Amino acid sequence: NYMDRYVGAAASPLIQKELGLSDGQVGALGSAFLLVYALAAVPFGYWADRGIRTTVVGVGVAIWSVATLFTGLARNFTQLFLSRAVLGIGEAGYYPAGTSLLSDYFPKEQRGRSMSIWAAGSTLGIAVGFAGGGYIADKYGWRSAFFFAAVPGILFALLAFGLREPLRGTAE
Repeated sequence: NYMDRYVGAAASPLIQKELGLSDGQVGALGSAFLLVYALAAVPFGYWADRGIRTTVVGVGVAIWSVATLFTGLARNFTQLFLSRAVLGIGEAGYYPAGTSLLSDYFPKEQRGRSMSIWAAGSTLGIAVGFAGGGYIADKYGWRSAFFFAAVPGILFALLAFGLREPLRGTAE
């Protein structure tokens, strides 16, 4: 999810130039994501506590990946703003359910390691979003960077729906 988030920052100079956006509008795109993410995290956390967490993860990944795809299709500020806000909805669904799943997939003796691997994946996603997104945007256009970033998420969303839902508290 970090890759999808940071492609926008890497491609923002090209987006700003093509669409004639002000610095304030570019800043508002990031704020749209963050505010919606913060608001959507609470209901997604509630759903993760009561529902099937693999479904919550799958829905979240699908939403953020489609939002990333639509960012590449945006033709004006309003469409960009909405697609980045919807990205926040999708990403908010991933974290609460994902951490809960990890705690039930791994015994407490292995949770530190599993969480560190997950955190390393986030950092790798940031690097790929910045460097890969910037490279693709520079070579093939900013829209291509978003299309490229959407593909893995769509594949992972499909895989998430096939994950085994462990019983809550099983690893205790």
